[in-house]
Amino acid sequence: MAATSVPSSFAPGTLMMAGLLTVLTSAQGLLTAASKTGGGYAYDFATVPFLAELTKLGISWALLARQRAADPGSVRITRDARTVALFIVPSIIYMFHNNVQVGCLNGCGACLLRG
Repeated sequence: MAATSVPSSFAPGTLMMAGLLTVLTSAQGLLTAASKTGGGYAYDFATVPFLAELTKLGISWALLARQRAADPGSVRITRDARTVALFIVPSIIYMFHNNVQVGCLNGCGACLLRG
């Protein structure tokens, strides 16, 4: 019998990236809880999401620049107002998620949060 290849609906590397994002997202809460000393944080807790967003912006910018250098025609900017307005929805969900996560980290330990 000849082996048949099963077509995949995922782009190459998609499953690996999903797994990596899952691990890194879970690690964020654990590392934040682990950095708590004496019932508080030795840093301004609000800077954590800000620095994380700056890091993501830098990575996205670098990947976009690399893609643009490889194939300038493949990078297009959406200018349709209705499409751009849809980007607000995940931002609002992310904002609520961060606020709930901060409350959970302050109210319970990392084991209860992720366990």
